[in-house]
Amino acid sequence: MLVSALMALPESLAQQVRGRRRAFRRRILQWVAANLRSYPWRGSDRTSYQILVAELLLKRTTATAAAKVYEGFLSRFPSMQAVADAPLSSLEEALSRVGLQHQRAKGFKEAANYVVAHGAIPGDHEALSRVPHVGPYSAAAITSFAYGVPAAVVDSNVERILKRVFRTALPDKPNRALLEGLAWELLPLEEHRQFNWGLLDLGALVCRYVRPRCAGCPLRDVCDFATVTEGDRQTVGSVKG
Repeated sequence: MLVSALMALPESLAQQVRGRRRAFRRRILQWVAANLRSYPWRGSDRTSYQILVAELLLKRTTATAAAKVYEGFLSRFPSMQAVADAPLSSLEEALSRVGLQHQRAKGFKEAANYVVAHGAIPGDHEALSRVPHVGPYSAAAITSFAYGVPAAVVDSNVERILKRVFRTALPDKPNRALLEGLAWELLPLEEHRQFNWGLLDLGALVCRYVRPRCAGCPLRDVCDFATVTEGDRQTVGSVKG
């Protein structure tokens, strides 16, 4: 974002971000060093095409399922031009193991036709968002993971982390724009890839929707949700005693 998102945040939330940002970043990056999941599309050497393929594959399926077809798809269709030139039936065959192959094949074809018509995969977030079937989330992922340009990657897992960590400073039902602004303000400029991967994995593995593992969370001491949860446990324990 060219203009600091912090300027647009409510003052109470902005103060919370200023007070916790350094610790938040440090804890995520430390956790990543030992806990980051390994997927074939992760790595600083992946191209924008390779990341775009991953993002399209990951829609409405699991990372485990996407990983099973990822390398094979790249070998068979090594460029957007190859996807644009391929018969729809060939794309469907390559995507059959992840399901919804007809819809996925059409999505790949429409994205490829757009990119080929415009000459290349765009290099900025706004232009990437206009590629069919990409959208703001995938545009941020391509910007950060492929181009190495800081961009906050905010999916439902990341939203859940932010809503829990800043629970007392956020409204009851924060909108996506507010959460994205918050994510941008927490984003480090130098290690944004690892930070983004870390948030995605932390939300999937630790800060889960059901039965979050607060005791083992690296953000526990800066998180409103964990503090409230711990307080509830202590209250229950004192009553039982």
